[in-house]
Amino acid sequence: MTSEFEGGVTPSSILLVDDDPANLLALEAVLEPLGQRIMKARSGEGALRLLLEHDFAVILLDLRMPGMDGLETAAAIKQRAKSRHTPIIFLTAETSLRLKSYEYGAVDYVVKPYEPAIVRSKVSVFVELYERGQRILQQEARLRQKEIEALQLQTRESRRVDQEQQRLWLETILDLMPTPLLFVHAETGRVHFANRASHELVGGKLPAPPEIAYDGTPHELTWQTNDGMRTFVATGAEIPQGYGHEAMRIVSLVDVTRLKQVEAELQNAVRIRDDFLSIASHELHTPLTPLKLQIERLQRREQTPTQLQEKLAVVGRQVDRLSNLVRQLLDVSRITGGRLRLTPEEVDLTAVVRDTADALSSESRQSGSVIDIRGEDSVVGHWDPTRIEQITSNLLSNAIKYGQGKPILVQVSHDNGNARLSVHDQGIGIAPEQQARIFDRFERAVSVRHYGGFGLGLWIVRQIVEASGGQVTVESQVGHGSTFTVELPR
Repeated sequence: MTSEFEGGVTPSSILLVDDDPANLLALEAVLEPLGQRIMKARSGEGALRLLLEHDFAVILLDLRMPGMDGLETAAAIKQRAKSRHTPIIFLTAETSLRLKSYEYGAVDYVVKPYEPAIVRSKVSVFVELYERGQRILQQEARLRQKEIEALQLQTRESRRVDQEQQRLWLETILDLMPTPLLFVHAETGRVHFANRASHELVGGKLPAPPEIAYDGTPHELTWQTNDGMRTFVATGAEIPQGYGHEAMRIVSLVDVTRLKQVEAELQNAVRIRDDFLSIASHELHTPLTPLKLQIERLQRREQTPTQLQEKLAVVGRQVDRLSNLVRQLLDVSRITGGRLRLTPEEVDLTAVVRDTADALSSESRQSGSVIDIRGEDSVVGHWDPTRIEQITSNLLSNAIKYGQGKPILVQVSHDNGNARLSVHDQGIGIAPEQQARIFDRFERAVSVRHYGGFGLGLWIVRQIVEASGGQVTVESQVGHGSTFTVELPR
């Protein structure tokens, strides 16, 4: 099933109408493999509003809805000229309404609970019919256009021979010139001629038919070439209408693809630098304030042993935080400089996970998150123990930071020669559009103001995992937590 037609893309749409959001989600999942655009309404009124703005290949309509029920909605749809012929499939758990549904314009019905394959099959039939109709309409439009063009061609035939000879003479001269040149129609922007240098500039045959909205000033345009997308700057002058020729513009091309790439890279580098300096100044300054305060208090002599231990504990935590920040910066330097070195030896992943959880126990208790470790008692592999500890520490620290004080589940297992470490929190979650870039350097899915850190932890995890021959993935929903999974060959 496809929604692409010759001459353009015309995606077909399917309308789902049900007052139960769960039913809508289930239907959407069933129909998603068809590759069509799916729109949803939770009432008959909502469906009628959508029908005012959109055309649909088929409508799946629940019979039992509060307010305007399915039969009333179907009657209203059939009364409108625009939607009168739109096929309707009723969704019902009552087989007794089958005959009545046909009276209200239904072309078919599906009894709940329905079989997904049957629903897809029924819907695909009407989508295919809709697409065939669209193809026929487009073919008719193209035929009409061809008829018009043929008629116009006949009216110009008496002058065509002379103009063609003049054009060939001029193109022969221009084709020998080393400068990339195009003849562009002054009104339509369509290219009538491109010399040999122009074809060589784009790495082969010039794309046809390109359009250039050139108005006398330098203009950027992008074309797909044999070497990928390339950017050009067009400059030139207009040739007025005369001697039987339409007004044209002669345009020269300069390839600025590499300049644009360098410009984008420099802008991105400046942005990353500014973001990093801002984050670094904040993160490095944050632990210094409580550290200085505790040292000042320690300088006072009226301290009980308990008070002294508490202040020393605070000092120790802030020093650990500074050390971790500095270690991350050093890791960035090593990784970007190609100096990340792994020293593999026999390591028990389960033991590393338990040791790391113990080391973070104070931090987890302070946040309210309980770390629950499950899975194999021992999963042994050949890895760098320091880097495995770093992977585990970064993932657990992230779960504690973003877990909103809820339990954290850590699972360790092995399968088919691979070890698997999974860390699941029940915190804020990550939006789908953020999930890919959180593994990039200095990237984060949340505001620095509310959550600290350089945005390096997950990037370092990915670098170490991939250097070890494994992979790290994330599954997450906003408000429902995140699951980070690391798979490593043993």
